Amino acid sequence: MSRHLNKIKNREERLFEEFVSSLKYFEFTRIINSFDHINSFAEAGITVLYENIAQHYGIRTRWLDITNDFDIALFFACCKYVDNKWMPLTNLDIDSKEESKYGIIFRKPTDHFSNILSSELIEYEVLPVGYQPFMRCSMQTAYSIFMTNDKDLQKSDFEILRFNQSEYLSNFIFERMEKGKKVYPHEGLTSILKQVDLINNSKIFSTEVFDVACDNFKDLTRKSWKQTIIDHNYKIGSSPITLTDNDIRLLNKDYESFSIEEFYNIDLKTRLTFRPDDREMKDD
Repeated sequence: MSRHLNKIKNREERLFEEFVSSLKYFEFTRIINSFDHINSFAEAGITVLYENIAQHYGIRTRWLDITNDFDIALFFACCKYVDNKWMPLTNLDIDSKEESKYGIIFRKPTDHFSNILSSELIEYEVLPVGYQPFMRCSMQTAYSIFMTNDKDLQKSDFEILRFNQSEYLSNFIFERMEKGKKVYPHEGLTSILKQVDLINNSKIFSTEVFDVACDNFKDLTRKSWKQTIIDHNYKIGSSPITLTDNDIRLLNKDYESFSIEEFYNIDLKTRLTFRPDDREMKDD
């Protein structure tokens, strides 16, 4: 999102683009909350990171996806997404322009000391996304950085690895990642990717998500936002993004025997915590 917004010089246009992205995000959230699979994570005590999930399905957010798996980083550096499928780069892609001849990977060593520093002293706080619904985040061993307009990885303390692209390397990493299956596993949302694409391309949004977006963007009044939407040829009303009862039933069926602990080979536990501030607030 920040990279996109930084290309827009006009402040009002930047604000509008961010508002539209929030409409798409809330539409996405509205849809995936229709599924029991989301509720199963919440019931297990796992915080559902909606923005990070949305980011993995093409919805623009302020989060930047990173990974601790070098093969996955290479996959994204050496492959392209065309006609709803991943393909390795060809010599034609690589030789099309000077900058296409090189791949770039940003790298930063894990610094456990930063875990005890205050957030004001950490330039880029890294959030481990962990185990989330629909598996993409965990399969890509995802971490996220919240990006503000003033952040620029090119000028950060990330090490920049620059390498020569080649058709051989692209094919090698493409096959190594099983043509993308290791990066994008078959999971429930595959069955509603058409609706997700609609969210990304739609210019019509429901009144419900418009109201939520207005509550999160106080820069303009609801009336002003509605006029701004109209001025940009967008509409608020009945959303074209809908799920049928059959869509919901089929996805719920895919996950009715899904076990978070068995699939991820983890042992979920909870523990009581005590914070002195809580007691002080109750005593007051």
